[in-house]
Amino acid sequence: MYEREEKKLRELKHKMEQGTLPLEQADQMILAGIAKAKADRSKQKRRRKRITWTAALAAILILTFVTSIRVSTAFANTVASIPGMEPFVAMIQQDKGLQAIFKEDYYQEIGASQTVGDVTMTIDGVILDETGMNVYYTIESRKKMKTASVHTIEITNSRPMPEAGISYGGMDANDVYSYQENMEITFSKRNVFNDLNFTVDAEMKIDGRIEPFSIPFKVPEQTKPSKPYVLNKVMELDGQHFTIDEIVISPMRASVQITFDPDNTKKIVSFEDMRLVDEKGEVWGRIANGVTAFGNEKGKTTHTFFLQSNYFSTPEKLYLQINKAQAIKQEQAFIEVNTDTRELLAFPDGPELQLVDANRNGIDLLLSVQDFNHDPFTTAIDAQGKEISISSFSLYGEGDATHWSPAFETTSYTNPIRLELHAYPTYIEGDVKVEVK
Repeated sequence: MYEREEKKLRELKHKMEQGTLPLEQADQMILAGIAKAKADRSKQKRRRKRITWTAALAAILILTFVTSIRVSTAFANTVASIPGMEPFVAMIQQDKGLQAIFKEDYYQEIGASQTVGDVTMTIDGVILDETGMNVYYTIESRKKMKTASVHTIEITNSRPMPEAGISYGGMDANDVYSYQENMEITFSKRNVFNDLNFTVDAEMKIDGRIEPFSIPFKVPEQTKPSKPYVLNKVMELDGQHFTIDEIVISPMRASVQITFDPDNTKKIVSFEDMRLVDEKGEVWGRIANGVTAFGNEKGKTTHTFFLQSNYFSTPEKLYLQINKAQAIKQEQAFIEVNTDTRELLAFPDGPELQLVDANRNGIDLLLSVQDFNHDPFTTAIDAQGKEISISSFSLYGEGDATHWSPAFETTSYTNPIRLELHAYPTYIEGDVKVEVK
């Protein structure tokens, strides 16, 4: 079905290896990627939710900004030549694991589509491993679309889907005939599907109307097995103790499981510079876009942090290094707000935090730190102990400050509400180095 496309990709791969790719198209894709990244940085609103097909899921941390852009023209040209992948050049370029996936032909083209009225949704391709699935899709319309976004979307299999976090976005341009997006699914535990037949069920909101789609597709090849490394090493960073339980390296991401000492005086919410480093000094750092951690909620001591993957590399030595972490005093690791009286009742020591606006639908906070591009909340708890899901989160800069604007899925709750923090710009530093292999 895709013989011509496969032949073209093989030819492009050969040319890339020879270093003789034409640059004109690559430059166009680079500029498009940079423009998209700049638009994302000015104001980003990316929906994310929990998928709980089997049980309640641990908290999810998501970082959704494309940061500094360093684009290899040969690589950009190869990715841009794959149907539906042009808009993702800049995003992929920020993740060495994703770069390796495309260079090693681990991305699997699908091409399944459905047309409803004037609109066609196409599943362009997927990346599947034991840690999750990235689904890349295109929305096309015979008429220009002024606005388009995901209303609901999920993926199903013949067996119950594993616990997972999902993130997805919407169109960031007006008056276009098509746009491309991706849905990123990150499993809370490693999983292998026996049946590689899936269905994407989506409701797309286009110019105010809902268009339903149900698209079955089959992933051609089974996942490659992950590489686990059991460590059980107790480490210390500025007086705070934790155990690095294991590191599992999969094609899309490397997961680092850490158990924190419950007697720590501070809650470590994020590792700023956790990275894998080989014997030559090559670095695989934090995930630049997407889910960055699982399990960082109140009462849990074991968390999983995600790094870029070196799965397709074969270093002789590999180390995990950590020098800096976000940490908050245990008794201050939350924000408390009364959305009826519009009062900010509690927040941690450190940078100033102001409540700009509040109502029962959501709040707008202003943090006196520039470009702190972290999603700090996953849920809120009301005065009766009821959980309030956060349906969407906007993060954008204003001068030397950053806006945090979570929106709530319900207005039925009792004030005040407490939002447990999973990111905050207060830090501890030290020197942690563990040999992985």
